[in-house]
Amino acid sequence: MNLFARIPIGVWNKIVMDEPEWQHMSGFLGKYGFGRFSVLMVSVSLNDYQLKGRAETVYWPRIREMLEKKGVPNSLEEMERMLVEFYKGERLAGQKIKRLNRFFSSSLVKNLWNRTPDEVAKDFSQIWLRLSETMGQKPSDKTIAFAMKASASFY
Repeated sequence: MNLFARIPIGVWNKIVMDEPEWQHMSGFLGKYGFGRFSVLMVSVSLNDYQLKGRAETVYWPRIREMLEKKGVPNSLEEMERMLVEFYKGERLAGQKIKRLNRFFSSSLVKNLWNRTPDEVAKDFSQIWLRLSETMGQKPSDKTIAFAMKASASFY
């Protein structure tokens, strides 16, 4: 977790801007506000596996297109419903919806919904551990690490 802190900010910014999640999702930060956006990024990053093709050509563009059509969710329940509809058409749909439900039923998601970038940055390591506990996975598991990396890219 301390590895991220050792990366120079200019290098970090270049790495982040080359990632498909940044290219397809960064426009939603201003629309959603930080808290909602962090919930969105963690939840969709948790399900970025066993895709129908490459993430940069299939997964992230399709999520972006769906979100652009739906507008800004006003509640956690509304966001979860939007994402469930998306995942119904994905590989391993049942598994991904179950993961989504697990995350959205946690106290962590409710906490993130109203947090500021400074608050999340201050508690980043603790949030990482809470996410791994919530999902029943190790902090070093690929989907947990990716979800935290993807959300950290925006603050």
